[in-house]
Amino acid sequence: MRHLAEHREFFAAVLASPERAKVRERFTRRLAELLVRSMDAAPSHPNPVELQVAAVYTAAGFTAAASDWLAGAFDLDEAELTRIVVAMTPEWLRNPEVRAP
Repeated sequence: MRHLAEHREFFAAVLASPERAKVRERFTRRLAELLVRSMDAAPSHPNPVELQVAAVYTAAGFTAAASDWLAGAFDLDEAELTRIVVAMTPEWLRNPEVRAP
């Protein structure tokens, strides 16, 4: 989130460009790949198919929220948005003691 905030003008311009659908798709896919690695390292992650679905779902939600925030749709500062996004992250990913569904 800090990186997006530090480069807010750049990301807002890119996400508002005529190529925004492609940019959002690539960003979401790359973030999902990174999430799979993180989720796979969690001691109690779901099975591989559910892991992929969870990563794509989480990445797409983050991308949508971050894009809207960058576009000014939410009157939130970086810390507030971070708190909300973390709260929406699956408990089993935030807390290794919790078993995945």
